Amino acid sequence: MKKCLFFLAIVFFFSCSSDATEMIPPDTNGGVVDGGQNPPGGEGQEEDETKVISISIQVNGDFFGSSLQGEMILSNANGEILARKELLNNALNEIDMEVDGDLAHDFTYLTRDSSEAAYKVAVQTFTKVEGGTYVLEDIRTSGNGDEFMFKLINTGDDIESLNQPTAGSSRSTGNGGSYSNNFSLKDYPGSFYAAFLSSNDSRPRYYYNDRLERNAEVEQDYTALPFVENSVNLDFPLLNIFSVSLSGFIEEDAGRKLKLIDQSGSSKAELNYPEGIYYNYKLSAFLNCCNDFPRAYQIIEYGLPVSKTFELPIYEAVLVDADLDSFQMNSLTEHHFNTVKFSNRQETFDDPIYTFEIHGMGETSLELSKKDLYDSIFIDGEVTSGDINFGSLKLMNHSFLNEDYQEYIQSILGERQEYPAGTRIVAASFFEASFR
Repeated sequence: MKKCLFFLAIVFFFSCSSDATEMIPPDTNGGVVDGGQNPPGGEGQEEDETKVISISIQVNGDFFGSSLQGEMILSNANGEILARKELLNNALNEIDMEVDGDLAHDFTYLTRDSSEAAYKVAVQTFTKVEGGTYVLEDIRTSGNGDEFMFKLINTGDDIESLNQPTAGSSRSTGNGGSYSNNFSLKDYPGSFYAAFLSSNDSRPRYYYNDRLERNAEVEQDYTALPFVENSVNLDFPLLNIFSVSLSGFIEEDAGRKLKLIDQSGSSKAELNYPEGIYYNYKLSAFLNCCNDFPRAYQIIEYGLPVSKTFELPIYEAVLVDADLDSFQMNSLTEHHFNTVKFSNRQETFDDPIYTFEIHGMGETSLELSKKDLYDSIFIDGEVTSGDINFGSLKLMNHSFLNEDYQEYIQSILGERQEYPAGTRIVAASFFEASFR
């Protein structure tokens, strides 16, 4: 059977002598020596071509702390680390280096997270970079987990929450029915939108407060709440696992927020959203397909949602070699960006988690050799390339970023990205079993 998948970008691996990796010093005027000129005392000799790569990460706020540390790394195509720097808070962290102009270079962002039971080390390498300035924003919030009480009366015999957590909720059918739960916001004061559907209604109603205070107590008559004004009908292919959600962007005192509006686990979904609260929308669908050749799809659209029928994106690729030292893939499908992911195997819940994601521009064939780079990053033997295995290949088309590699890198480093209305992102992930 033909083995199909999606594809990736090519990273060219050049074989060079040790002389080719030496840095050419700047001239007396602070410029870079031109490899086409004859050096003093060496008439007729040729110098290696060089270039300058400048990469910086602006870290705003207390992004890193006792449980999260970060590094930035510059390396060449041979896997040799040229510069390595710990990332500091509230600072512009820079690597500015003259490098061999004949080699491709990689930029790596590494984080160590000890905030949960399993220690996590994430390595994200961006291949064939020419430089760039990126930003890490502190996304920590001031809510501190503080809860507020929320209660509805006259709910009828049964009531369903469309967008708020159901854990801890209490329902009663006596005296017209009631519903209560404790919720929390990431920041106070903050906006709170909650939609519910009663067994007595055919349409959901909602409660909204644009400045809910910490430790508030909210009690509302459900029958007095307004109906949700708008709805869309979405039809997706019937697959093994499916989820679709609609979220909205809103400005608060603490900045821009993305908040869940409605969600569904049905391939024929009706999603409801209110009028005049959110200034932009994000529709996200996740679909898992096919037991024999498993794959996962992601479809994201920004802007006012409309009723429509979706089709699965079509990608095809051939996995030639899944080894980290000689990874090779040929794709039959055009795409903008690709990610190859390797990870270790967890034997117990508390085992450390090591992930290695290699990002690049999308091309019609891909050859990667990143074993030496990975072992150079963990030269102390904390983990080796032999401890991680191929996990997945992700291919992405992004209508807004298109082929803007620096903006793509920022989208990976940053969180809660927002794009203009009309932006469409389509991605597919394939696994080792997808090629069998």
